[in-house]
Amino acid sequence: MKKSICAAALIPLMLLMACKETPAEEIVINKNDGRLENIIMATAEPAATYEFPESWSEAFQGYSDNLSVEVKAEVQGPVSETNAVYEVAPQEITDQQADACLSAMIGDAVIYEASEQLSKSDIEKLIEAAQWELSSPESDLNALLGDPGQEEEYERSKAAVEEALQALTEQWRSAPDSVAHKTVERRFVPVNDYARKIQGTAMLPDGTSAYLNLRKDNNCIDQSIVIHTPKAQLGLPELFSSATTDLNGLSIDLRAAEALAADALESMGLNGQFRLSFAGSAVTHTPESKTPDEAPKCFMLYYSRMVEEEPVLYCDQSGRQLLPFGATWPHETLIFGVNDSGVIYFEWVSPIQITGVLNENAALLPFEEIMSRFRQNIAFSYCPINTIGNVDQYRLSITSIRFGYTRVAMPDEIAKAYLVPTWCFYGVEQDYYSDPGKTQYKLDGNNCYTQDIPGHCFLTLNALDGSVIDRSLGY
Repeated sequence: MKKSICAAALIPLMLLMACKETPAEEIVINKNDGRLENIIMATAEPAATYEFPESWSEAFQGYSDNLSVEVKAEVQGPVSETNAVYEVAPQEITDQQADACLSAMIGDAVIYEASEQLSKSDIEKLIEAAQWELSSPESDLNALLGDPGQEEEYERSKAAVEEALQALTEQWRSAPDSVAHKTVERRFVPVNDYARKIQGTAMLPDGTSAYLNLRKDNNCIDQSIVIHTPKAQLGLPELFSSATTDLNGLSIDLRAAEALAADALESMGLNGQFRLSFAGSAVTHTPESKTPDEAPKCFMLYYSRMVEEEPVLYCDQSGRQLLPFGATWPHETLIFGVNDSGVIYFEWVSPIQITGVLNENAALLPFEEIMSRFRQNIAFSYCPINTIGNVDQYRLSITSIRFGYTRVAMPDEIAKAYLVPTWCFYGVEQDYYSDPGKTQYKLDGNNCYTQDIPGHCFLTLNALDGSVIDRSLGY
């Protein structure tokens, strides 16, 4: 799957936009003049039903000639008659919460400290993987042979793999048959003056190893729990997953996967706090897989924290960590990976907690005004996923418009933020190629590559003033 290259896309996109007529209406709202704070602190509105349609359809050309936008979306509007604005802060992952998550995923298995020393059997697995990379036509290395202009990169990569294989063979000769590991306590221990961790591996009853990495810094802005229990020797799910949930290779269906994840949430003491937001699938890494189609798959379930009756809107962050000046406080995510073996993957990043109510019912812009802001901003806020190659046309297909909350930075605060009502526009990107022979991506009959990541949000608008919220920056 392709990553966003937002910084690289800005220059050509701005050049294209420069040739267009400047919109008559203001499309950029100053976020540093106190306007948002004035709206937040305004007198609370009386409770009232917010009017919005069940669906919305339209199509228009973007400000660049090769960008079109098609909206055929369900609309999920406000459930409540009041829409508060909150103050939030990091919710610390305590030793007790960490232990509850570990117990749900690995039971009472002993955790061992990860070691850089490898046993003979460990090295044999690495040798096997390197040999497969060299010999299999389906490997990433040999895939370069079918990509024009990559001959030099192929030779360089091949030499690197061969060098690594030779080093592994030498290392195997002196490696021990087994390696003794220290045990790890189920509590956060200091890594340095700024951070703490619980990190290591655990042997599961079926003979496979679970991998876990729980970290938090001292101010709790950067916190994460990643627990991977690779049943049947499955590797980590791919970074990018597909919105497809039709997994014929699995015995369980999506509903059964959701039930297993719900049981895990209850065991962790988190039931009732989160609701399923998006579902999809992911390929898992395994040496036995010859092609992505043959590789084992798992359901990927993406959850949103619930605040009263509204969700904190999930947004896929793949490829959005490219900006060095991006926000250092990640948005909260909670994800499960589930297959026939059960829950094999759990990730929880940056939990938040409500610390205050700033306005019990803030005034929302009418839905028609939100859609007007969408039309004004989508082409300016959007960066094509593929900016390299010979893509003739980009099409944004908006399939879901959802109302909920998004965290927004609070001026001069590091560990406090606003939680404001917002609208998110989700969908897929379709890239149409003039010459399919110059891309490695699998195209359909129209020479189109479709990016269908669950929770791919093209635009987030503040429901109070219509301003664009850049999630990678935090405001």
